[in-house]
Amino acid sequence: MTRRRCPLFATHRTTVTPASASIAMSLLTNLVSRFSLRSLVIAGFALAVIPSVLAVAFSFAALEEFARYSKRTAYRVAEITEKTQVLRERLLANERKVKQFLVLKEPAQEEAYWLAHRQVNQIVSQLITQTDDSVLHGQLQALRVLSESLFREVNRVVSLPVAASPGQLPDLDGAAGRRSRTVVTRLPDELFDKMNELGEEIGRTAAKSIDRTVAELELEAAKVQNSILLNTGIFVPVSLLVISIFIHLITSPVRQFDRAIRQLGIGNLQDTIAVSGPSDLRYLGQRLEWLRDQLTTLERAKQQFVRNVSHELKTPLANIHEGATLLADQIVGEINSEQRGIIEIMLSNTSRLEHLICELIHYGSASGSREGVKFQRVDMRELVRAVVRDYELRLRAKSVSLIQRLQPAVMSGNRAQLRLIVDNLLSNAVKYCREAGTIELLLAERGGYLHLEVRDDGPGVRPDERGLIFEPFYRSSSGRDAGVKGSGLGLAIVRECVASHQGKVEVSDAESDRAGAAFRVRMPIDPQV
Repeated sequence: MTRRRCPLFATHRTTVTPASASIAMSLLTNLVSRFSLRSLVIAGFALAVIPSVLAVAFSFAALEEFARYSKRTAYRVAEITEKTQVLRERLLANERKVKQFLVLKEPAQEEAYWLAHRQVNQIVSQLITQTDDSVLHGQLQALRVLSESLFREVNRVVSLPVAASPGQLPDLDGAAGRRSRTVVTRLPDELFDKMNELGEEIGRTAAKSIDRTVAELELEAAKVQNSILLNTGIFVPVSLLVISIFIHLITSPVRQFDRAIRQLGIGNLQDTIAVSGPSDLRYLGQRLEWLRDQLTTLERAKQQFVRNVSHELKTPLANIHEGATLLADQIVGEINSEQRGIIEIMLSNTSRLEHLICELIHYGSASGSREGVKFQRVDMRELVRAVVRDYELRLRAKSVSLIQRLQPAVMSGNRAQLRLIVDNLLSNAVKYCREAGTIELLLAERGGYLHLEVRDDGPGVRPDERGLIFEPFYRSSSGRDAGVKGSGLGLAIVRECVASHQGKVEVSDAESDRAGAAFRVRMPIDPQV
């Protein structure tokens, strides 16, 4: 039985180096820049679908070829099975026809014999053309030879002289008679026995051939299955690769937008915004760069305005403070108690205004552009200790105990802003801490982050105000009720300085039996500049 193999699809292995992949991606990016986002999405969808369509088409072709092969094989097996069965039946029928013809010698039996003989030869010829089994083919050829031998033997027997009447029958009692009966009865029986035995062998051989054909069909089915799996293993990864490439081409500009917007959000206006990708996204990138230019201009104008206003305010304020000091020192003459009270009010308010102006300058620099802000390695434990030394007199004045738990910690940052963070948090704790109270100062480095915590035992912060106290000029209700003076800018400065270091500041209740607040700062050791 001739086997027809279903097509298998060969693959070619290529080697891709990082340099060639980089060049290919660069060329692809340049090509993508000529398309719009809609065109890129449509092209990506089409290119991602094509490999899947090819996989389905090739798999369908393989299945169709296997179906045709299976159909032909099934028909051939059915025909061989049927014809081998019919062959055995025809051999038995042929034996009966021959014996009837040899006994009766009538034309009807003769015609029936010739018909049976032709049917046997016809079936044998058909089986020879339909099988490619060499053993079965040889057995069929042998059966054909025996059939022809039987045909010749029957013709020889028929050609013997026959008497016209019973009285004319030859003498069968002698030796010649015995030989004649032997020819008539034994010679055909021997041939029939051989033919029937060969017919049985042909049936058994055909059954074995059919079993082999079924095994080959199962093997062919396994090959078709492997072919489909191979097609799927080739084209599905290709589709996934195409999808991943276009996802990268589409999401890469989005990630660039995200980085640019984040930089604008934290006040970094010094980095030029350049977005690569489809033409419409590049246009949006250009508009974002225009926005950065406008924000840079506004920021510079704001900084200049703050500096000018601060300068214009500080000069007359210094004159007022100097004049009030001269009056208080009675340089220009003696003053009475009422005048001294007024002068002290003037000195207090001028000092407060001067402090407020300094905080405005600090807040403007902290909340403004990061342009010109220099980062360096800062030993935070030494910096905290330096700030604490500046507060020793204020701590003694309120009899406040300061508990320090400072672990070694070094981070990259702007020293001036880091000092402002510690200074304002400690100043806030001293202002709100009760007389003879306790302040805890904790510093540690864990998991690549700097952790700074300042706890006091003051009135604390109400939960509904914990998100508001970091807004400029906002003063908590507990501070107002306790009569604590302040500008409302200290914690706002802390938030801006922490944000410039990609950190976070929050407030909660102090973890102690006493009331109070705990301010926690968390900043990366190496923030991205």
